[in-house]
Amino acid sequence: GLTLHSEDGKVNFAKSVYKNNFHRYRRDIKALDVSSYDLILTDFEPLSARAARRAGKPVISISNQNSLLYPKIGDRLKTIDKTFLKKFIPADQYIGLFYHHFGQPVLPPIMYLAEKIERRAADGRLLVYLPFEHPVAISKALLGLDANFDIFHPSVRSPMVQDNCNWWPISMDKFSERFSHSEKVICNAGFGLTSEALNANLELLVKPVARQPEQLANAAALEKQNLAAVEMGELTKACVERFIAEGVPGKPDVKYPDVASGVARELVTEGRIDLDRLSKELWP
Repeated sequence: GLTLHSEDGKVNFAKSVYKNNFHRYRRDIKALDVSSYDLILTDFEPLSARAARRAGKPVISISNQNSLLYPKIGDRLKTIDKTFLKKFIPADQYIGLFYHHFGQPVLPPIMYLAEKIERRAADGRLLVYLPFEHPVAISKALLGLDANFDIFHPSVRSPMVQDNCNWWPISMDKFSERFSHSEKVICNAGFGLTSEALNANLELLVKPVARQPEQLANAAALEKQNLAAVEMGELTKACVERFIAEGVPGKPDVKYPDVASGVARELVTEGRIDLDRLSKELWP
């Protein structure tokens, strides 16, 4: 597929162009055989959508990014950006997932960890997942604070301890274990982890990846709904200390419904998704 290249907390558009292998991408589209499927259900992933288009199969795209096509959610996006979203993922229907509906026919987030993890007693450690930030910048913000951190980062090859910071390589099992004991999470503004944290009633400090429209929209919505503390600039000791001391005052409790079952039921019984009806059914 194709991906945006991010480093040091922001999207690098030049590297996004030359680090993607477009020749292989086109070859993979031709090689992906979807002839035995009646319908392709994809997220924000262009390869399967274009393979389906090539085979004349109907496509439904369901993702957080699709919510940016709607007013009040994607107001920060220019018309050209919304056109790009549809060109990037060619589909017959676009279904958006978001934290709140804002009066639009979008669906709540689809949960994964909620079904896999049993919440355990909090142990006072903070969970940190900032894969697009440089490890040096993370250390600078967290070392020496009166708190202990479990940091998961793609640059880490084996577990190590650095003062009050435990560094871990990416591992779903270990991450799930630490998530189950956490009360506070520090992360970028990706939709998956922030939704899971809200659903588990954890407090969030989010730092969106600069120049990334989805993360900027997510951060704006989280701040507007008082669901998270948001840091738009550099992550500093001061903002982390404030988050440790104050959390997110007045944060409302959130519990998302079983969206995946609703979508599956619609597809099985109707062969399509009545978005207006399903949205009204799922939102309280």
